[in-house]
Amino acid sequence: MPDNFTKRWQGYSAYAEDTPLTKIGIFQAPITREAFKKAQLDVSHVYSSPLLRCIQTCNAFLKSCRKNNEIKIKVEPGLYEWWALFGERLPLVG
Repeated sequence: MPDNFTKRWQGYSAYAEDTPLTKIGIFQAPITREAFKKAQLDVSHVYSSPLLRCIQTCNAFLKSCRKNNEIKIKVEPGLYEWWALFGERLPLVG
């Protein structure tokens, strides 16, 4: 689990539907970067689901690439898990 949780205007119960990235996920981002490096792939664009853990994954990956100040994460609502889990609501980000 994360070390802490950012306060949300909906309260901490909002995390029940939109969970943060775990420590394991944060650890895996640099490993993914190494796989990209080994495959000689460079990153110029990053798209993310609006889910908190997805945005955090992108951010951790970009930090490991040292590109977090160069590349903006493009949040794409269409990149989302099965909508039936959430009804008609959008993810509770921020």
